[in-house]
Amino acid sequence: MKKITVFLTFFAFFLISFAISSFAAENSAFTEDIADPLYQPGAGKIMSDFSLSQSFYKMQGSSGKFRTFILQEDVSYGFNDQFAVTAGLQRVGGKVENIHIDGKDHYSYKNIWDIGARFRIIPADRFTLGLQGHYKSVQSERAAGEDTDGIYGSARLAYSHEIADPFLELSYIRDFKEGDNVARGGISLGVFKDFGTYSGLVNIYRSHITGSSHLISYGIGAMGYYKFTESFATGLGIETHLKSRDSDEKYSEIDNAITFKLGIKAVF
Repeated sequence: MKKITVFLTFFAFFLISFAISSFAAENSAFTEDIADPLYQPGAGKIMSDFSLSQSFYKMQGSSGKFRTFILQEDVSYGFNDQFAVTAGLQRVGGKVENIHIDGKDHYSYKNIWDIGARFRIIPADRFTLGLQGHYKSVQSERAAGEDTDGIYGSARLAYSHEIADPFLELSYIRDFKEGDNVARGGISLGVFKDFGTYSGLVNIYRSHITGSSHLISYGIGAMGYYKFTESFATGLGIETHLKSRDSDEKYSEIDNAITFKLGIKAVF
């Protein structure tokens, strides 16, 4: 029953967003920078957002060294400047060194696919609000965890200024597991800047896992893009974990974490 309710809520978001965007007039005030997180393809266009990230970290109290990679492809189809449908696939892999199982390092893999919708409006002069909702499914391999479905949603509010575009983003993730009340959320503050051929983004974030325990983490990240054309850009990014705090030590705290990212965006 819970899955059906969430699915109907997601479907309602899809219909309402599409209806509003269909009756709204085209607005040239929307960003045309392909590197901007609020960018969406126009009517009849397809956008590919590919990324490859590699993370290195340790857990407090553990001798193991953790490495994870995420290979991700998101495709969006624009109905107009405001509304787009999306589909994505992630391949997530992990390795733990110095912790051996049957004489070997520990590996895990999982695939995550999702479908969703993105919607953006201009609620006031110089402001742009971007909303998105996704339904995701996780298939695990080799001790990566249980298969599960879930939802992901986010809202980003950006202010357009001559110097730079500051933004605030809220996100929420909920998995559907029997008897599992764990939810994940986050808040991010940052600045996006278009330099012409180059674009850059810097943000600081706070994420949390809530349930019977409460793990709070803080970090900072940066991403820079080089735009070969208006419809093709490549980027490099880095993110570092600053601090984590656990209320009752249910979750292991992350120590010395850093992530490197390669991104490629194209519109057809």
